Amino acid sequence: LLAIHTLGREWAERSVEIPPPTRMEATDGVIGLVSNTVDDGHLHRFFYEASDGTAVRFIVIRKSATAFGVGLDACDVCGPTGYFERDGQVICLLCDVVMNKSTIGFPGGCNPVPLAWRLEAGKLLVNTSDLEAGAWRFRGD
Repeated sequence: LLAIHTLGREWAERSVEIPPPTRMEATDGVIGLVSNTVDDGHLHRFFYEASDGTAVRFIVIRKSATAFGVGLDACDVCGPTGYFERDGQVICLLCDVVMNKSTIGFPGGCNPVPLAWRLEAGKLLVNTSDLEAGAWRFRGD
């Protein structure tokens, strides 16, 4: 019984060290990330300051040789709590669910809210209008 209590307490009081997201600036309504800066298969966290001052966080991870997972650092189930990487896996901060990397960028479950993106001339591009549309998730209204 003591072991169960101790494990439960550790779980409830756990803390995760998460590096702060990198601030991104836009040019002509587009954020451009040089794709080789996110090619390492690790989770990368960014934010864009929306027109109302809200920090809209988003994540990028290389899923395979031909695909990236790009989404808001929030989900429909757990809200804007966000995600982190542990032992090469993407984990929800709130519920500790492990994401299947291949599904990041698709809707459903505890997956990050998908964010539209495109690759052009070696850059991963995200429109600020898509980030502005998702700003409400981070306002705490």
